[in-house]
Amino acid sequence: MLPAAFAALALAPAPAEAKVIGASLFKNGYAVLTRQANVAAGGQEIVFNEIPNATLGSFWLASEGGLIIQSAVTGQVVETVKEPLGSLNEIIAANVGKQVMVNLADPRPGETQTLEGKLISAAGDIIVVQAAGMDAVINKSRVARLSVLGGGGVYDREAKRSRRVMRLQTNGKAGKVYLMSLERGLSWSPAYAVDLIAENKLSLRARGTIINDLAPLDGIEVKLITGFPNIRYLSAFDPFTTTGPTAALKDMSFAPAPAMSNALQTQRAAFGGGGGGFGGDLAETGGGEGFAAEDLFFYRQPGVTLQPGDRGYYELFQSELEHRHVYTADLSGWSRENPDRPDVWHTIRMKNNTSRPFTTGPAMVVKDGEVLAQDELAYVPAGAEGSLRLTKSLSMILDQEDEEISRERGAITDREGQPVFDLVTYRTKMSAQNLKDREAQFEVTRSLEGAPGGMASAGVALLQMPVRGNALNAPLRMTWSPKVAPGGKAEAEYTWTIYVSSVGR
Repeated sequence: MLPAAFAALALAPAPAEAKVIGASLFKNGYAVLTRQANVAAGGQEIVFNEIPNATLGSFWLASEGGLIIQSAVTGQVVETVKEPLGSLNEIIAANVGKQVMVNLADPRPGETQTLEGKLISAAGDIIVVQAAGMDAVINKSRVARLSVLGGGGVYDREAKRSRRVMRLQTNGKAGKVYLMSLERGLSWSPAYAVDLIAENKLSLRARGTIINDLAPLDGIEVKLITGFPNIRYLSAFDPFTTTGPTAALKDMSFAPAPAMSNALQTQRAAFGGGGGGFGGDLAETGGGEGFAAEDLFFYRQPGVTLQPGDRGYYELFQSELEHRHVYTADLSGWSRENPDRPDVWHTIRMKNNTSRPFTTGPAMVVKDGEVLAQDELAYVPAGAEGSLRLTKSLSMILDQEDEEISRERGAITDREGQPVFDLVTYRTKMSAQNLKDREAQFEVTRSLEGAPGGMASAGVALLQMPVRGNALNAPLRMTWSPKVAPGGKAEAEYTWTIYVSSVGR
């Protein structure tokens, strides 16, 4: 008959193994994982040794196949384990009472280097060995080697170890148990290769790198998420899967909590940003078209096998797109007093004619096998137009000059009638010169403060923005998009007004 302690161990349910069967990855280091455990009939208690470290509110259990989960509890289990002794001093102390052979590090004159006998004491800094009818007292620092004679030496010890487990009480039927949770340690990163294959055609090739620092993935389908997900409690742990005082749970995080602009690694909702060389025989994209779920899009990547610490490179898609060339410049804050000319960027605008969005990521641009540029391709929805900046164009020259044409002194006064603010009207003259041998489309912008002054050349638009707080002048946005012939020059002007302080005038 087994002793009671061993009988209890024999009846304890074997730990169930939950394998990852699906993963949906964000770009900020978090992923939604689904784990599955197959459970045989007979036992009403299922024990899991590994508990997902889930974010607040994201941990859920489910079952199928006739198995019903009645309750779940997480807690500590204390068990006795064997651990090796870590020092010579510990081994000496554990073998008191054994027949030993001691090798001395520095034998003195008339003293043998090897002493054989019974180890009767190992207290403090000395050992006592009973040998040849005498007791030899030796400082432990002199022991170079100790051998236990006849076998039976003690080289490990029992220790108590605490680990956290999850116990599920079920109806005892066979079935499957599923665990779903949002966890940190698994994410993906996109990248693009853009090949300018013709004047108005380009090839866009996309890939994803999966970064796995969380759990083994064994031939499963992984979904790569793009969009603007709202995860309110991303930085807090779930109390069911985490130990610690309940009040402190929301303060426990792996990283600073995002307010949720898009902390899931910047999708940048601005359709703008910054080709032979990326061709060759490419494998069919594993993900196909993916699918949309409300405002999110999921690239599908089947057959992913990665161990923790692995990085995986996967082709997502390749598309041929139409594009056009524009020359963009921002004249905000620039004047003729500045010795440097305004920057004019050669930019390509590409139309996303696919059924999927382009998520934010770095894009390398080549033409005829030569690298032209690398910039960020900002998030581009299906059907929208995205931008990539190539290089600064030294063949496109912009100029701007502001001229004060009128001033209303004391347009705003104080209680005593003293002038506080003047209303000044400016005329701004602009020019765009094209030194290339082909027509150039410019897109010129400028951010101002004030209001439209009533005059603007054809093609110049002034957009008044709402006033910010108690500001006297509202934001004003100017845009100008002239087409300039080869070697030609375009000119335009507009007027605008602004309140300026009367002090000192």
